[in-house]
Amino acid sequence: MKLSDEVSSIKDRYLFVKKSFEKGFYNGAKLYCHRNDYYDELIILMNKINSILKNSLSNIDCYFLEHLKTFIINECQALSKNKEDYLIKKYYFLFFKDSIKKPLINEELLIGFFKFISLKKIREVSLSKTSYNILKRLNNWFIESNKNTNILDELLNKNKTDIKSNIENYEKNIFSQEDLYVYLEKIERELLTALENINSTNNIGNTKIISKDKILDYLKNNLFMISKLTGEEIQIKIINENFSAIVPDAGYLSKQSLNTNYHVLVLNSSFLDADKTERQLKLLISHEIYPGHMYHSTMSLKSKFSDFGEIGDNKLVSEGWAIYSEYMIGEEDPSLRELFLVQYSRRCVNALYSINLLLGKSKLECSSYIDNLLSRFNINHGYLRLIKYGKNFNLNSINYVYGFISIKELIVSYELTPKVFMKFGAIDINIIKKNLESKT
Repeated sequence: MKLSDEVSSIKDRYLFVKKSFEKGFYNGAKLYCHRNDYYDELIILMNKINSILKNSLSNIDCYFLEHLKTFIINECQALSKNKEDYLIKKYYFLFFKDSIKKPLINEELLIGFFKFISLKKIREVSLSKTSYNILKRLNNWFIESNKNTNILDELLNKNKTDIKSNIENYEKNIFSQEDLYVYLEKIERELLTALENINSTNNIGNTKIISKDKILDYLKNNLFMISKLTGEEIQIKIINENFSAIVPDAGYLSKQSLNTNYHVLVLNSSFLDADKTERQLKLLISHEIYPGHMYHSTMSLKSKFSDFGEIGDNKLVSEGWAIYSEYMIGEEDPSLRELFLVQYSRRCVNALYSINLLLGKSKLECSSYIDNLLSRFNINHGYLRLIKYGKNFNLNSINYVYGFISIKELIVSYELTPKVFMKFGAIDINIIKKNLESKT
């Protein structure tokens, strides 16, 4: 089912405006002006969408406009409230994305970046902790590549003792308090259920070890078989460890986002520094590639919701499906189920810790809350150590866990097969529900 001409024109306009804005990062001196133009264009598009939604539209047009509207609202909030943070994160991601295609630093982007951080407005602002850490990582990467970093060194030194260590206001505003309490209750219940199902004996270590020098061969062999099964080319790219804020261990980039004819399994170089168990690698493949992110992306492109993917993925559904993929293979293999439950418990701990911080609790209170939950169970010390690694702040963990819960509930409620669910792609869970209800 295709979008109407009117809605298609809005989609095309959004993609054009977004692409034009990204070009501005190659001329950092004018980026603030580009930012204002981009913001104004988004507001115009938002007003147009709101006007069109008052008309009688097909379901697919309504769903698409709701999907696009969410992205525009998020962009506008980030641009209006945290412009420096937003722009620095954007530069970081563009450097990362560019490094996937070619190992050398893009000189044009580098020049634009140095012009940007030389701006008076950037020199005078107090950096957030997030921005400071991103700039430190970029600085390390530039030094490793023998680039002159004097300008960046000055900015970092100026902010060294003045960084904001608290959670940024925009992070607090991403979720409503009402939603956070709902998440807290459901995720706590999930954690307790997972802990109850973890065996008290440590089985994770009793498995085949893949030595660090054999990890790439193991992954390549598995990806080759998945390529034959799906007809999709998948490459492995190793990135510099200074991009760990984006990919701590492993990640996935679609061929659409890279504008290539192949998908990419991204590995942080530090991932190859230690041996892995075969179970760890099996769960990683299921999460990132099949039936996780890559297969989800491929299936959605063949459905009536293919236009939605051009705008972007709903993180809650995208990451929730990747966890559901791990859950599925865990249900088929008891040894993988054990590892899944331990990793899932760590993610639940991460989400609960983050939610409590967002609700205004201190780090000590957050930690005590987690310890109290864990103390109810007789958990193997090795497992417990892994689970407690989740005691830190990470907004993405909420998308991972609550997305998984939402997808699991949806699949059970509507008796969906995994393939039927995947054809919706990574769009808002409420849009998927509306589509399913319109057919009942």
